[in-house]
Amino acid sequence: MENSLVTIIIPVYKVEKYIRRCVDSVLAQSHQNLQIILVDDGSPDNCGKICDSYMKKDSRVKTIHQPNGGLSIARNTGLEYALGEFVYFLDSDDYLAPDAIEIMVRLANENHADIVMAGHNRVEADGDIHCDSSNWPYLQTTGEIKKAILVNDIPNFAWGKLYKKVLWDNYRFPEHIVMEDMYVVAFVFYKAENIVITSQPLYFYSNENSGSIMRGRNKDYIRLHYGQYLGWKRHEELARDVSPDAIPTCAQKAVHAAVRALSLDAGVSMLNKEEVKDARLFLESEENCHLTTAEKVVRWLILSNSFLLPVIGSIQRVILERQIKKRVQKIEQKAYNRRKLS
Repeated sequence: MENSLVTIIIPVYKVEKYIRRCVDSVLAQSHQNLQIILVDDGSPDNCGKICDSYMKKDSRVKTIHQPNGGLSIARNTGLEYALGEFVYFLDSDDYLAPDAIEIMVRLANENHADIVMAGHNRVEADGDIHCDSSNWPYLQTTGEIKKAILVNDIPNFAWGKLYKKVLWDNYRFPEHIVMEDMYVVAFVFYKAENIVITSQPLYFYSNENSGSIMRGRNKDYIRLHYGQYLGWKRHEELARDVSPDAIPTCAQKAVHAAVRALSLDAGVSMLNKEEVKDARLFLESEENCHLTTAEKVVRWLILSNSFLLPVIGSIQRVILERQIKKRVQKIEQKAYNRRKLS
């Protein structure tokens, strides 16, 4: 039905600067049959009050307040309250094109699709907007789309996709894991019988806050790489059931992420003992995986507990943190220049 109820789930945490833009873009949708779930994930700023104000003025909005638990828990809460035939995930610093939901619902109905995946624009700190989906591969069949998701030829973000709610009945986002989208989205895709994709950018992804880019101060990039390892490991497990020819690709990417995570972690111990043990066992089990010479050397240092590993890790951290610092400085300079000209 063209007027299908769509539940839009918006986790909210420390986005006071952007939350109104996000919610206003949803309220302005040309498709008006919406249930809008704002999950205030214990935000310490005024986000909770802002969410309540929207609930008071529009009956389609439901605000849920809960202690801070992270993005996955907030999304899972939204799924528990979702009533729509379709669900759609929207991050609270991002926003939608005015006809985004209308276009996606129409594509779902015309093609009897369980999932509609649309393209997105990236909004930079200097105000520039770039289309990130213009170079997506041309995919015609559901099988091609599933395979592309499995090997990450098209992004595994949960957001920007319209799902039949029933697809999520047996799936939830993993808690306390970064790269949580990659951990579950491919499984949901392989549950779908028919999928439609359009590269038309209907979602605006915010890359505006340079403070949210990992500066290296807290070594967050270590956990990011570990999350990538877990995600690719999950993809390898899925590939064994649905697409054996994709196993080498998934395994290679999992090994690469594990090597990167363990080498960067050497000397700082951001990962706990069980996480390190799990990644090491995986590296041992994937001894035939194709790696570069440098990766093979670092993998050997990891598995042999070499005294050189902390030295390598320290060098890698210095290089990476300098790269991050330069990237942040570039973004902030471009934003400053734009403000100066305006």
